[in-house]
Amino acid sequence: MSVSEIFVELQGFLAAEQDIREASPLPSPFPLPFHV
Repeated sequence: MSVSEIFVELQGFLAAEQDIREASPLPSPFPLPFHV
């Protein structure tokens, strides 16, 4: 697995995490760095 493949996987994972948190009806107890 190349470095670029790992980077793409990580970006996809972070995007999915953000979508899950934004779709959640409950406010997150932790301030997330990518929620500006």
